[in-house]
Amino acid sequence: MRLLEAPSSVIPEEVPEVPEAPEEHIPSDAESVQVPSTTTSMHTAMHSSIDRDELKLLEVPFYIYEELLLTNATVGKHNEKQKQYTLERWMEEREVKHTDDYWWVQAALKHRMRTLDPAKAKLFLVPTLVNEIYDQAIWVKLGLCDHDDRCNLKLLQHANDVLGKSPWFQRSKGRDHIVVASHYMTYNSARGFKHIAHCNVIGLEKYRWNHPDRLFLPNTYVGTACTDGQSNKTHDFTMIATIKPHFKDRQYICKALQKKKKKKRNAIELSVSTCGKGNQCPALAQAKMGFHVKGDSYGSNRLIDTILSGTVPIFTSQQQYHILPTWIDWEALSFFADPNQHRQHTFLQRLQQFATNTKRYEQKRKFVNDNRALLDWRNTPSIPFEHYMYAFARSIMPELQPQKQAPPQFSALWLEAVEDLRPIRRPTVFCDQSEIHSCRSCGGSQKTCHGQCQWCAKGVVGEPSTEGTCANFYEETCA
Repeated sequence: MRLLEAPSSVIPEEVPEVPEAPEEHIPSDAESVQVPSTTTSMHTAMHSSIDRDELKLLEVPFYIYEELLLTNATVGKHNEKQKQYTLERWMEEREVKHTDDYWWVQAALKHRMRTLDPAKAKLFLVPTLVNEIYDQAIWVKLGLCDHDDRCNLKLLQHANDVLGKSPWFQRSKGRDHIVVASHYMTYNSARGFKHIAHCNVIGLEKYRWNHPDRLFLPNTYVGTACTDGQSNKTHDFTMIATIKPHFKDRQYICKALQKKKKKKRNAIELSVSTCGKGNQCPALAQAKMGFHVKGDSYGSNRLIDTILSGTVPIFTSQQQYHILPTWIDWEALSFFADPNQHRQHTFLQRLQQFATNTKRYEQKRKFVNDNRALLDWRNTPSIPFEHYMYAFARSIMPELQPQKQAPPQFSALWLEAVEDLRPIRRPTVFCDQSEIHSCRSCGGSQKTCHGQCQWCAKGVVGEPSTEGTCANFYEETCA
């Protein structure tokens, strides 16, 4: 099994580039585990309001695979140059956007609907930390190991083996199982783990990799707040981002904002804290609005950083709305200005409207502050866990999970959208006996294109013909 390579027939047209290695903070022996001062007030404020903002939607009992809990896991066990950390200390210290798998498990362990008896469960959670495993394997390279000395990708193989032997998994072939795997490498690798790929998934944006008869829900990154969201705003806009040569939208926006400094007749004056590379704090906290601009992909943890800092995000592409959970009202939480649809002066005029319409801005800001707990994995993990689990339960077993209305304190929660969630089936088409992505890839006449397979759930179906054999990535036999 090739763990780090996807079959060529399912490589999407657009896959996020592998980013530059992040600057990991490795705590020294003398350091104690502390939340940075810029986030302490946010941490305290959010925890003080958990009771007020408690969210109760899920009514379906779930079981966590206890043999897969990394309770006694360590980081750096086999790295002689670094000290060894407990998993808890390591995760508390890291401020990394792909740690939603860890906070998901922390919320699940304390949840009121958790049962210790798998016979009483209707949903099953796979607590393997897929994101951290890939980060360790690719960037950090200290090694995440369990108490049996299984490390990194061997932990994924172990989880896959446990599922393969589990009577609860075999009962439904994973239809009622859930795993968080939103690291960008899962698209190219995780499908090689047959049983994990048969689970429902919280994954990266639109990059589906699991079985098409299972749900794939887009993730929200783990964000970092600068303040508690109540600080004075001294600037209109900010954009804290790396400006790479191919990030044209980011370059354009900073260039447009820079022109405000030139004293010209009828110039549009806008106040900008930072545009481009720089310290996120306090620049993000000081700005009323922060740009959310495409980088390697349409998504970015900067969106969540912005909201958690009490700053109103400005989306710059409609596709950015489409890669987010549909049951959150992102339009109400944001402004929208597409630099590609406006001439520079018109684009600046639109920004000026945002800056000068105080009433509309204050409405947006209040909406952001009232709803940021929905997206705060680090400080209120039980709340995002709750609405994601409701989405899974309502979609997988609506006969057991009644439909709910969002509580008034979370005005951005639009639970009606959950009713439209469906698995996405991806048919397989054949050109003679070769599997292809679409008939257009067959070359020449489309008459040679035939056979449509629904991933072996029911074998080959009758459109456009019943010829061909069912190829798939799970080594199953078609009925």
